[in-house]
Amino acid sequence: MRVLLLLLISVLPSFAQTPAQGLRYRMKLWFRDAEAPVEGRFTVDTTVPTRSSNRVQKPRLGGWVIRPVAGSDRATQAIILARAPGLLFLSTPVPQAVRTSIRTTVGGRSCAFWGLRTPPGLVASVALAEIAPHALAVMELTSEPRSGDLARVELHLESAGRLSSAAPPQDGTALLGTLEAWAKLDHASGDGGAVTVLR
Repeated sequence: MRVLLLLLISVLPSFAQTPAQGLRYRMKLWFRDAEAPVEGRFTVDTTVPTRSSNRVQKPRLGGWVIRPVAGSDRATQAIILARAPGLLFLSTPVPQAVRTSIRTTVGGRSCAFWGLRTPPGLVASVALAEIAPHALAVMELTSEPRSGDLARVELHLESAGRLSSAAPPQDGTALLGTLEAWAKLDHASGDGGAVTVLR
């Protein structure tokens, strides 16, 4: 019995240090005229690119899998999962991303902190974390579109575990398109945007 106890004590810390699979997010959505926000959690993991039968294999992009985290009802999960794909960013650095000298902590893990230029006129703040070499993911997103059914959006990266594939997803920059769409709806105008950081 004593030997078994000692074995468990030696094994448990290794389990505790094993990083979770994928990225875990918390999202809150405020719909216009709604009394309370919709809140839920989900995980994001990458998928391995498919290989073609061609003799010459060109570099291919993978995809991603988004799964709800238990704890909310099906209606809430459906709303969160429907909005999540358009609010995610998991990609190599893009021209809008600007690295800072700051390091931040995500789920106890130290990551380089990046700012993201947002479209002019859009009320939004986006921060990225370098979760792996040359791989950026949304760390914090706050936006208040002036048009559309959403009045406010918040997205927070709670933990960053290992990903199934190092290949960036094909739709890895979906957030950029969403921000542009919101800016157009808001009839944005300005001087080219600014690097946004967490307040």
